[in-house]
Amino acid sequence: MKVATILPQNFLNLVKGDSYHMCLAHLIDKPGMENYTRFFKNGIADDSYVIMDNGLIEGNPRPIEELIEKADMLGANELILPDVFKNSVETIKAVGAAMSYLENHPTDINLMAVPQGKNLPDWLCCAEMLLQYPIKCLGIPKVLVSMGGRDGRLQALDALYQRCPEISGLDIHLLGCWQTPLEILTIAKAESQGLIPTIRGVDSAIPYVYARAGLRISDDDRPDSEPVNFEHGEVQNDLLLALNIEAWRDSARLDKKDNVWFL
Repeated sequence: MKVATILPQNFLNLVKGDSYHMCLAHLIDKPGMENYTRFFKNGIADDSYVIMDNGLIEGNPRPIEELIEKADMLGANELILPDVFKNSVETIKAVGAAMSYLENHPTDINLMAVPQGKNLPDWLCCAEMLLQYPIKCLGIPKVLVSMGGRDGRLQALDALYQRCPEISGLDIHLLGCWQTPLEILTIAKAESQGLIPTIRGVDSAIPYVYARAGLRISDDDRPDSEPVNFEHGEVQNDLLLALNIEAWRDSARLDKKDNVWFL
């Protein structure tokens, strides 16, 4: 499983060598975020895979026209289609409208759809509907953890796989890490046992959140849910943030036998 680490612009140098990135569309070309825009335009390797988020979770969802324009400008590989938080009906409408726009404005950028719903059955129905569209990737939102506990996303993936085995032919990306990195390791183990389809990647700002609180990343619940200051983030110790980023990478790698952050 590949890992994308979301960081304030003043710490992006810590992940410039990574091959998997998540870019937040609402921050591109925003005043004060020049270094952020420059990083995703020129500061990463040519063979990196860059996903452009649609801004929903940050409270600033962007329209499909803007997403396409910014993704093209950066040379992003994939963009997340519009979705509506915990609303299956409006999400299906939003994806349908975006697809209609793309019929008249074709693009080579890969597309990710994110099912939404007020509960697991509602989410599953939304996912089934979205699978009818020509998407490359299915995004699994972190809000499922609030519905089913720490392993809510694992349960959702298992249920969807049973109903729609064709999802094994899609890429799957875990959007965020809401509660604890232990969730990601658990999903990676289930994947290795063939219980769920292969997970392509995951993204989160959780290494920064722990470092901001002066803590090593661990299997405890994240220390806070305060928003990230992307213009100028602050941590007590830069080395602590670097260690947390490495531990976060390890959470998705089962070849690491001793995940010290569990101690």
